[in-house]
Amino acid sequence: MQSSSYPYIRLNAHKNVTNGVIIAGNEGRGRAGENTSEEDGKYITNEALQFVCASLLSVSGLIILIMIANGNWKELLFPLVTTIPSAVVSGSSQRGVVPDGAPTTSFRDMTLFSEISDTGASISVGYSIAAFCLISGVAEFAAMGVMIAYKETEFPSRIIYTMRFLEYSVTASIMQVVICGQLGIWDWRALMGIVGLTITCMLCGIIGEMNIEKDQPTAWLAFGTGCVAFFFTWAQVFANFYDTWAKNADAPAFIWAIVFVEFFLFALFGLVQFLQILSGEGNHEQVTRRYIALSIASKMVLAWVVVSQVLANKT
Repeated sequence: MQSSSYPYIRLNAHKNVTNGVIIAGNEGRGRAGENTSEEDGKYITNEALQFVCASLLSVSGLIILIMIANGNWKELLFPLVTTIPSAVVSGSSQRGVVPDGAPTTSFRDMTLFSEISDTGASISVGYSIAAFCLISGVAEFAAMGVMIAYKETEFPSRIIYTMRFLEYSVTASIMQVVICGQLGIWDWRALMGIVGLTITCMLCGIIGEMNIEKDQPTAWLAFGTGCVAFFFTWAQVFANFYDTWAKNADAPAFIWAIVFVEFFLFALFGLVQFLQILSGEGNHEQVTRRYIALSIASKMVLAWVVVSQVLANKT
């Protein structure tokens, strides 16, 4: 486990790295909050970075809620549907009719087919975006509080990583639902499977982080399991993207942006952990910084790409 020293980013001039702390020349800082240089204002702590991230996310969520309340948001709803398997039995007095165009297969004296039924429920894109922004913002504020509380002790990696990946389990799941809604994946059973795989991936992330320094085989096993869940989550997204949009030359640019940019950013989370396990060292402060940056980037891109599209359609 590393010492309690927190890393600082030097914004200008030459920098050296000592014990995980970036310092300028021979002047540096041992613990967060110590004033040993006249250039204190040129450093950004992890806590400050989290404060910026949490503030941007929270403000974005509140802005979207205000837009909805004031009627400035053309509400986007996508229905939740279900695929119902049915059968028509030959010679039955209640034979029924196979819907036109329904896929069918025969088994003995039965004709099996599936039909799509509207459940009557729907999901609001606007409230979903506001939800993952606000949840993430509150979680970042909470993590910042933990880091400040543990300032004089060792870096609280177990607490921070557990909080972070539990938050990801919720917010990444909501983000996947929003992405799927834009692609036409509306079957609630399919959405439930995607959410389950996303949560599994994030929980594997916790196990991986907790075992990097003490049990590398377990860390690699957790990472590999998380990659499997990640692959099948995005396989569904890309399969539907291809069937619905990629074949259409007039597919809107924002759909391409959402799918490929979000996939890239989500994959970078895995790359961060892969490199961390490969090195065999926690380096918790720098890893936390990377997760913060990726978290705000992925959420802001998805939120404001969709919001800008809604506003463009309204005008």
